[in-house]
Amino acid sequence: MKQFKWLFAILATLPISQVAHAAVKCTAPPGESVPVNLFYDASRLPAFDPNVPVGGVLAKVTRFQMTPRSLVMLTCNTYLNSLTTEGTYPYLGNFLYQTPKEGVGMKLKHSAPVIQGYFPTSFSQPALYQVAWGGSVGGNSTMYLDIEFIKTGPITGRGSLNGEFARWKLYDFQGASYRFDGDVEVKSPTCKAATEGAQTVDLGTYPTKDFKGIGSVSKLVPFAINLTCSGGTENTQSKIFMTLTDNANPSNRSNTLSLAPDSAAKGLGIQVFKDSTLLGYGPDSSSAGNVNQWYAGTTGNGFFSIPLSARFIQTAQTLTSGAAKARMTFTISYQ
Repeated sequence: MKQFKWLFAILATLPISQVAHAAVKCTAPPGESVPVNLFYDASRLPAFDPNVPVGGVLAKVTRFQMTPRSLVMLTCNTYLNSLTTEGTYPYLGNFLYQTPKEGVGMKLKHSAPVIQGYFPTSFSQPALYQVAWGGSVGGNSTMYLDIEFIKTGPITGRGSLNGEFARWKLYDFQGASYRFDGDVEVKSPTCKAATEGAQTVDLGTYPTKDFKGIGSVSKLVPFAINLTCSGGTENTQSKIFMTLTDNANPSNRSNTLSLAPDSAAKGLGIQVFKDSTLLGYGPDSSSAGNVNQWYAGTTGNGFFSIPLSARFIQTAQTLTSGAAKARMTFTISYQ
């Protein structure tokens, strides 16, 4: 089959059309690779304004110039008359893409000197391609991109946008990858304990005869982990996940907290509940998906209380009376 060689100026974006075509295969010359990475400097993006209503523009940048170049030589196995540009995030319709950051959508628009249009879009017109394949249009082969970040709902949790966010394709062949160079960071509140030092929870006093054997329990006693949260822009929120860690036995992965070594009582453990869910213990880590990590709630700046409850559980046949002490720590993960 005859080979066609074209010099591509990456410029074209217009409404999507459906064209029957055979499988397109394109190769780059030695020393080149495809898809070509087209980088956009994330440091140029302005700060988000999360105070806008849903559907409003959080931030906008116009004539965002790509680097390092907009030209690539390809050899393809067929005549080409359709180029498509599209975002790689989930498409919500009306030219809007949902970014990995909850509550933040994105619209993309080419603002090249000759061809303009919102993503996703494609163009089929051989005459224009012949101009573009010739190397430049009006002496300017630079492509610009307009980016709008749109509020799609509550903005929760910290996060950053990086890597690929869009691409252009020749039918099913990807010729270029649009990528953020650096991170687009979204700032949300972080939290700390509302009071300094250890918090004491009194589970009450019980005679040993109240415990009838392994597995018997005392009544539930309510308490709360109280946090103060700050540092987020107004109207931003953080999703709070939490892990409890057994201070006496950090490798404990069960749902029973061990008594401390200085506890006079023996043969008991402590169970902690959130609502009706019995919580387990895990490593002191803020990594997402940490062992026995659980969702505590969503909060903005200010006071945040996590209601819990706890009780004794008998863990051995023989009980020793005395003060029962146990210690646990909590670690917050923002997701």
